[in-house]
Amino acid sequence: MAVLVEALCVVVRRSTIDSKYPGGWEKFVADHGTLPLCADEKIVRLGFTSPMEMRILIREMEKLGFEYMKEGKSAEIAIVDQSRGFMAPCDWLEYGHVTIGDGRTRIAACRLAGCPSKNIVLPLGWTYRHSLSDRYRSVPPKDPVKA
Repeated sequence: MAVLVEALCVVVRRSTIDSKYPGGWEKFVADHGTLPLCADEKIVRLGFTSPMEMRILIREMEKLGFEYMKEGKSAEIAIVDQSRGFMAPCDWLEYGHVTIGDGRTRIAACRLAGCPSKNIVLPLGWTYRHSLSDRYRSVPPKDPVKA
């Protein structure tokens, strides 16, 4: 599956959270559940509109042993921008757009590289109307569907 990308998103593998975050997945959700969060069985996405808040989370995760960058690439943490895609090369995720609802509405998404599913997971309570995807319409209409 894919996860929604709006504004700035931090994406991490769930298996990395389970192995490195004290208390695993349940504690991670308890600690960060107030952020726009969505996850499939493989990846987790936290949404941010503030680059500063996003940097704070990444620094906290690095202190816990998560590796952000390695040799100029996203290692265990990826930053994905709604309009531009990955902020650094990332070989374990794919960024693209999916069509939802009426078949004409496209939103940015990312998924684990090689995943064949085009289904998307959205944050609890998310609707397109009045979302960042609706307001900024940054998705090019002829961009090939990758997610």
